[in-house]
Amino acid sequence: MGYSPRYHAASLAAVFLALAIGILIGSEFGGDVVSSTRKSLETSLLGNLSDARGRNEELASELGRSNEFAQAVYPALVRDKLAHRRIGVLALGNLPGDVSSDVEDALGPTGARLVAVGVVREPAALDDLAGALSETRFSDLDTNPDSV
Repeated sequence: MGYSPRYHAASLAAVFLALAIGILIGSEFGGDVVSSTRKSLETSLLGNLSDARGRNEELASELGRSNEFAQAVYPALVRDKLAHRRIGVLALGNLPGDVSSDVEDALGPTGARLVAVGVVREPAALDDLAGALSETRFSDLDTNPDSV
């Protein structure tokens, strides 16, 4: 008992028709699932972003109040605590340009003044330092770790 070409064509057409119907039904229901998941995720992320922005504003406000308090109280707390003192700043490796002016601003109410700013290369060239300090107790910097 053989199959006729007409039966074969009809079965192929039925398979393709079932496949097309399955694709249409799947895309309709699958699209809804993907769409609702996307909307839910978007809503959640927008809520998180809104919460983070609100927290950021709260923290910025707290920081502003803290800075205002510090600026108001600092001069009273340090007034003339370092009167007539000379202050030097020694940095290792690098010193950003605005640090010395920040130090001068901080020293203002204390009565001290910034007289020197220096930067030491890292690592320090100990043999050069020992040579420059040959007439002092630090002449053995390059050989004695305790002197360093």
